[in-house]
Amino acid sequence: MKKLPENQIDSHILAEELTEMYANDEKDKINIGVVSAGMAAQNSLIGMLNFSFWDPRRKVCRLKQAGRGGIGTVLRDKNVKALVCKYSGVRGNLNNVVSVEAIQERGKKFNKEIRELDEKQCEMRTKGTAHLVEIMNDYDLLPTHNFKFGSHPDAGGLRSANMEIKIHTGFTRWLLDRMRNGMCKSC
Repeated sequence: MKKLPENQIDSHILAEELTEMYANDEKDKINIGVVSAGMAAQNSLIGMLNFSFWDPRRKVCRLKQAGRGGIGTVLRDKNVKALVCKYSGVRGNLNNVVSVEAIQERGKKFNKEIRELDEKQCEMRTKGTAHLVEIMNDYDLLPTHNFKFGSHPDAGGLRSANMEIKIHTGFTRWLLDRMRNGMCKSC
């Protein structure tokens, strides 16, 4: 029986520890995925989930997030910190797409558009997901009260400028490194 990391609540460290724990060797790390809900999910109503994957080129466990529905908070409320998945059939074309080349071509096009137009349009790299709250609220698209309403009078407290002050003071070396590798700063 493996001893699980009991006190770890930071998703990036927990994902690294669980990947190390469940991988048979260095090559097996690519077969491990960890879905976790960290400290933010424990302390908010809209906590997200973190999905880990092993980056063999950088030799590091990386995270992607999903969370506009607050599912991370639901998991933490149920005292679930993480789910570990191990599947040895991981490959780039797992769902047998018709044309991998077409997907790669469109991916390059989308990434180029995001790099070139983000500053003028979405501002995700500079403001992050918090910027979506103000846009959705302004256009009556913010899902509040189980999608009963599209805006909320208190949404201003989540505006990206306020989150900038709360979150981005005193960046850690870890966060700056992740940003250099393509992560949006508010993620």
